[in-house]
Amino acid sequence: MALEKKIRAYSNRINQIRALFDDAGPFNRVLYVGAQVHKRNRRKPPNCLMALKEISQGADCLEIFQPYIPALKKKNWFDNIYCGDICDGVPAGNRYDLICWWHGPEHVEKERLLPLLKKLPTWAPCVWMACQWGAVKQNAMHGNVHEEHASYLYEEDFCDYNVIVSGKKDRKKSQIIAWNYKKVFDENN
Repeated sequence: MALEKKIRAYSNRINQIRALFDDAGPFNRVLYVGAQVHKRNRRKPPNCLMALKEISQGADCLEIFQPYIPALKKKNWFDNIYCGDICDGVPAGNRYDLICWWHGPEHVEKERLLPLLKKLPTWAPCVWMACQWGAVKQNAMHGNVHEEHASYLYEEDFCDYNVIVSGKKDRKKSQIIAWNYKKVFDENN
């Protein structure tokens, strides 16, 4: 089954991540961007993080909202937690095989996001992203202005990536999944 069909066949994120992994993995180090620790008083890691932990040697987190950091540290989900903005780059001194930014690109203004999409593959040989498909409004939540949707994104915004869409454009529960990776990478690359 073609990768696009496999991903579309899954309604949950963990299986979508596994389908991408089957095509690209395994990974040594993963950078997970934005952990959404607030959702439903999460006691267990998000599904996509659970999948990433299965397919990697370790995962770090880059979270933009400093008030989430203490709660994230208590969860013990990540090896390292950094407070920062992905638009400024990956945490200094770190090398990652995969950057996973699941439902985050729509929180960045398009003028900042489009150049960032070109930079991400220079920071890691594999990049996986997902975001709302189109005009789906979301305001700040839990005191976090970064939760607001700052961009409405469509397939053409991810021109350097493989892209599939699911759901109905401009509706909640729709999404774009975008990925870009080198099929073969090892310690010598």
